[in-house]
Amino acid sequence: MTTVFASQVLQAGEPGTALFTEPGENPGISTRTVPAMQLFTAKHSMKAGGISQQTQGFATRLGRSLTKAGGERDGPLHILFDIGQETGDQKQDLVLAFPSRGNPRSSGRYRAIQTQPFRCSYMTYEGPANGIADSLAGLIKATRDAGYKTSGQARYVFSCDGACSAEHTIIEVQLGIE
Repeated sequence: MTTVFASQVLQAGEPGTALFTEPGENPGISTRTVPAMQLFTAKHSMKAGGISQQTQGFATRLGRSLTKAGGERDGPLHILFDIGQETGDQKQDLVLAFPSRGNPRSSGRYRAIQTQPFRCSYMTYEGPANGIADSLAGLIKATRDAGYKTSGQARYVFSCDGACSAEHTIIEVQLGIE
């Protein structure tokens, strides 16, 4: 019998192969720690089901404000929020953020913050925007079924960089774990 670690191979379907996990890992989900980073942020309230359609205008304004504040974008758009709020058509409080370089100044509704490392389970979602909430619900269930306790925080990291639409969205869904 061959021992295969989850971090090396997740598809141990060969006969006679056992799948063991390294300490702290589970073969059913992927986990990692996102390093601390500087974010330039703005809070918004919006409907959970309309995240992809509503964020483009907000993200454009956030990017302009970052440049005016003396910083530069250093990565894709992030949306940070607390889980438990995402309930269909009700509005939820979200923090839109760009990783940033330089020393941007906080001003008005825009804030430059330094995050702590973020331990999370994660998955990539690609599909229609109205499926984003279902992907998060699936990740929450899989994470809890794997024995992890969730921290109550989640993040969406957009991979399509401005080319997202209601029909096609690519994001990484990150769920905080303890």
